[in-house]
Amino acid sequence: MRTRKAQVAVETLLIYGVTILIVMLAIGALIGFGVIDLGRLLPDRCDISNAFTCENYAVLQDSVQLELRNTLGKNIDGFTVTIEGEGDNEGLWGCSPANVTGILVNGVLSDVVTLDCDIQVPSGKKIQGDITLTFYTVGSQIERTATGKIRATVS
Repeated sequence: MRTRKAQVAVETLLIYGVTILIVMLAIGALIGFGVIDLGRLLPDRCDISNAFTCENYAVLQDSVQLELRNTLGKNIDGFTVTIEGEGDNEGLWGCSPANVTGILVNGVLSDVVTLDCDIQVPSGKKIQGDITLTFYTVGSQIERTATGKIRATVS
């Protein structure tokens, strides 16, 4: 009688295991075919290392707008912003670099920096990109670089 109970227990575990496996495969297939979009659950963010902080940002169908704060500790004499899409087909392509002239004082928020882009995803979807800022500090001829990431919903 003892082997009969063990056999029933093993069969029950096997049935539950197979059922869980089938459910996980079905969910994986739905994610793989794009029926379920887990990316929309992630929050929007804009992070840049060391010299700048991304205070406000917006991603539109034809442009990306950024307001950047100088946190370097020194005044910055002009900078260039570029954004490139991550991975294949992330939807952020064809962004022309934006050149900002003039001095950005330490701790001050920049005017709106607009990059003209060709966003290939519909409104309401999230996109990801890599931000690169090249800049010079006042009185220096050495080019410096700050990098970051942006993940935002297309408006």
